[in-house]
Amino acid sequence: MRRIWCNALDISRLSIDDAFFDVGGTSFSAVLVLDAIHREFGVKLPFETLFNDATVEDLARVVRGGHHVSPRSLMDFRPGSRLPVLVCVHPLSGNLSWYRDLVDAVPKSVPCVGLQAMGLDPRCEPHRGIPAMAEHYVDELTNRYDPGEIVLAGYSFGGLVAFEMACQMDGRGTPPKGLMIIDALVPERPGGPAPPTANLRTLVEVVLSLEIDVDELVDLPADALCATLLHAAEQAGTLPMGYGSDQLQRIIDVVYRNCDATDTFVPAIYRQPAHLVTIAGAEGRSANTDIWRSLCPAGLDVHDIGTNHSDVMFGRHAAEVADVMWELWWEPDQGGLR
Repeated sequence: MRRIWCNALDISRLSIDDAFFDVGGTSFSAVLVLDAIHREFGVKLPFETLFNDATVEDLARVVRGGHHVSPRSLMDFRPGSRLPVLVCVHPLSGNLSWYRDLVDAVPKSVPCVGLQAMGLDPRCEPHRGIPAMAEHYVDELTNRYDPGEIVLAGYSFGGLVAFEMACQMDGRGTPPKGLMIIDALVPERPGGPAPPTANLRTLVEVVLSLEIDVDELVDLPADALCATLLHAAEQAGTLPMGYGSDQLQRIIDVVYRNCDATDTFVPAIYRQPAHLVTIAGAEGRSANTDIWRSLCPAGLDVHDIGTNHSDVMFGRHAAEVADVMWELWWEPDQGGLR
């Protein structure tokens, strides 16, 4: 396993305790590692395995066990001793890669975990609605952590799920320590699932960041659509070479299901204080903030990050969000020490 990692990462020295992303791992090198594991050991691991079993030793243990672990959503980013734990809820694509810069910017003493879509695991079907999804995530999360030790953070679609999770936890009489909604748009008029063209456009333009005429893709069979998108994404660099059509198809299924879940979602009222990161200058954000305020009558603090929806989770903008969160939930109890 160490040799496979060294070859993929182009490094000569590696400890069995080193974490994949801490030694220069990227989504591109992750594909190389997983492909080499499949060829050498005959075990096909999902891409997300490297988030949860991130060291050489842990990944070797998974391979030795033939990947016979129960499907789950809860993934460990890193341990830490300063509670509360930061819980990142996946966006529309279902995976957790969007949170990499945010987690890196949060002080290392803070424990960080993530919730990824069950549908990314080939053994599972995607959830059919946000309430059912949130209930599953709350159950899995509170089996490990006390609700008062949890800060929920959700970006985009993940903000809707995190909000529903907070509402359900509050309804059980055990609200989370904190809730941070990161530039999530409230669906104003739920009226049934969106047409396939709308979901396909979201997949192509938002999730895969491709410049393709969606109208030319609408009538393609599922396998041809997947192959076309995979080739285009590899050429554009939005997916690593060798990503695999089976993995992309799972993302497609998750995205479509999450689009439908968004269109049918009716938010409840949250009776605890909440926080919203927004892009004040973006179209429709003022009205969106007003809607969030109406859903959070106990108080909604708004934090404006001067960028756009895609960039808010990257680089210095992600660091700004991390600083806001640190000041809200960790600095007051830790005397400002990181």
